[in-house]
Amino acid sequence: MNTASKYLLAMAALLHLSTPGYGQPSAKPSSYDQILKFALSSKPYDAAARATLAHLFASYCRDVLAAVPTNTPAEDAWISQEGNTTDANKISRLLQTAEWSRHQLKDTFSTCVTRASELMVIQSKKELDSEAAAFVSLAANFNEDTDLRSYARRLGMKSIADQFGLLPTLRRVLMIAALRTLEGT
Repeated sequence: MNTASKYLLAMAALLHLSTPGYGQPSAKPSSYDQILKFALSSKPYDAAARATLAHLFASYCRDVLAAVPTNTPAEDAWISQEGNTTDANKISRLLQTAEWSRHQLKDTFSTCVTRASELMVIQSKKELDSEAAAFVSLAANFNEDTDLRSYARRLGMKSIADQFGLLPTLRRVLMIAALRTLEGT
């Protein structure tokens, strides 16, 4: 990571960590905070650090998943019905709804939990090529960071939307982990 990237990441982390309530004795750092701390550290990305990272991502994704409101079965049926069209205007309206936002966030973070869990299983087997591929797969889960921020904002989830502003950093941490895995460290 170059100096400018480290500086921006440090500034973002300081802003996040300075939020009211953070750092009080009873406040345990969230998985998100621990991932940011990992990103700012000079941890070696050895097998133990990568295992910790996989657990942190699984926890982070479970936390976000639990915070996202769930659509009702009727709302999910409506999404399926509205999405089954070639009418661009209808699809455009669908993509702007809270129901679609909830659906997409639930899908993204359910996939994240699954991929992080699969990564932990792979790590226990010591299959380095598969582990690296699993880190890349987990990183790809966050490719739509701008959309994820929009969805969270649409649902009034400001603190999560703010976290999503650093998804490129989280992706970078996962890609570095993949590279270090391939290097055999």
